[in-house]
Amino acid sequence: LQEKAKAEGKQEDEQEVEKMKVFVPLYREVYLRSMQLKESPEVSSSSRGSDKIEGIVRKMFAYSFISDLIVECKDDDISMSAIPVNYCQVCFSDFDQETKVVHFQNCKHSMICTSCLQQYILIRVRDKDILPWIPCPDSECTTPLSPPDIIASGVQLHILYQLCCIHIHKHLVRSSNWVDCSTDGCEFGFFVAKPSPKKQRCAACGTKQEVVRSSDKAEKDFSEMIKKGEVRPCPKCKSYQMKDYGICNVLQCPTCSTWWNWRSKRTARTQRELKAISRRAGCLWEPGELQFQRNLERSNKAAFIELLERNGQKYDPKYQRGFS
Repeated sequence: LQEKAKAEGKQEDEQEVEKMKVFVPLYREVYLRSMQLKESPEVSSSSRGSDKIEGIVRKMFAYSFISDLIVECKDDDISMSAIPVNYCQVCFSDFDQETKVVHFQNCKHSMICTSCLQQYILIRVRDKDILPWIPCPDSECTTPLSPPDIIASGVQLHILYQLCCIHIHKHLVRSSNWVDCSTDGCEFGFFVAKPSPKKQRCAACGTKQEVVRSSDKAEKDFSEMIKKGEVRPCPKCKSYQMKDYGICNVLQCPTCSTWWNWRSKRTARTQRELKAISRRAGCLWEPGELQFQRNLERSNKAAFIELLERNGQKYDPKYQRGFS
């Protein structure tokens, strides 16, 4: 069993290195181009036709296995999504020659105008809420938007590059072979296959620095908290995270955006998927915490709302605790 585990671990490491060989050059290309567009916004509109962004988005989509998330709609779902809608479901403007409807390739929804779609993508990128991918704007649909849908939306070129930068960087930081640049404000970094320290110059900001790969970034002052399990590492990127008492075990890593379970360490692509898995496995809540949350909501709503917001959750009075 030990030999098998060792062989599987070696295979995973090799696969990770191969993936990094694709993502690192791609990230360098999009990050440097993003910096160029940030310094010269006028370039964004003048060079869009000849830019490589469409190919980059397609490659990123393919290598991130996002296509695995696309589930073919059932016949009744297709018929429902194909029902003609005469106005945008976001801004309520009637569809016409000026307010054009968008037809999504993957889920077949046609419920939003081009202007609202641009704003939707812009907000997703601004909030870095793009993993595993930008979904259909329909609140009941989680199907990823296709690369052509995103490109054809008309969002500015620098926004598309920001999307690529954020998405690729989230994948890079999940790897123990990636080390972020130490310069403030620089979001580039280094691919380091060996753990030994080495002086390198950042390709983006030019700063020469000692680059050290380390899977354990915990400081000594909270090593005791680690032993007690009060802080635990994300299963993907190994960044340490805390969980407030009264919050369920399904967390999203603030570093790499991976959804993971505090107790089981199980990961999934979406919060909904992981909650369903955790509920079936009986590890959605720690003992007593669901009841604590329900009591807090009844007895001190202000403290309850603060608890949710501190953990990145919005208060919904219609939400039933423990059921979704």
